[in-house]
Amino acid sequence: MMDDILTEEDWQVLTEVKAFLKKIEAATKALEGSNSCVDLTLPNFEYILKVFETAKILNADNPLIASMINSGWSKFNKYYELTDDTHAYVAATILNPRRNWKWLEKKWSES
Repeated sequence: MMDDILTEEDWQVLTEVKAFLKKIEAATKALEGSNSCVDLTLPNFEYILKVFETAKILNADNPLIASMINSGWSKFNKYYELTDDTHAYVAATILNPRRNWKWLEKKWSES
């Protein structure tokens, strides 16, 4: 039974993973369900990408967390790159009155 008890280090890892997932929870939920629109895809993907990139830097010295972050980033990036295959995401984003070409150019010039 003692082998099944979480150590202090285990709890620290779980706390860090929870904090990371909490940051992307709202963005992920915004892309789910019948209230989601295609114009939300790129802004939410940009936000999630930024969260992953920040986490990669902050956890570079932690092999366990870094491995998790890199694995998640790799899977996320696969889907992010698929948005290049259709112009619908760009069109929906720039046709949204809250965004326009300037928003898109600014976000894409940062990456």
